[in-house]
Amino acid sequence: MEIRHVPVLTCLSCTESEVPMQVADDIKKLIKKSDKEAEIKQISFAEIHEWADVIRQVLMNTEDQELEEWEQPLEEARQERINLLLDLYRYASDSGDTRWMNEVESRLKQLSMAAPDLLLSNIKR
Repeated sequence: MEIRHVPVLTCLSCTESEVPMQVADDIKKLIKKSDKEAEIKQISFAEIHEWADVIRQVLMNTEDQELEEWEQPLEEARQERINLLLDLYRYASDSGDTRWMNEVESRLKQLSMAAPDLLLSNIKR
């Protein structure tokens, strides 16, 4: 199985890489789930994880920048996604769709754990 679009922190000095703690547990869950679903050959983590998708969208729409310049676009994109999900949650609530509400709530939790300052502050400079 190949998991694409996984955020990875890489040290520019030693080139050591690691998966950020904000997504590590979700990657582990995906791997366990994929073991049971052997027919899945390739998956985009960004399609199932809000923070990974926000990072991917910012990277696709932004030119190369210094590390410090990523914080603002990431935070703006995260806030926009949170606002969108809150609108969806309100709609799901008005519709009485508890399954949809739970799904949106789970997606909101992914973003709440992934503030750019938390992510970027873990980088060894």
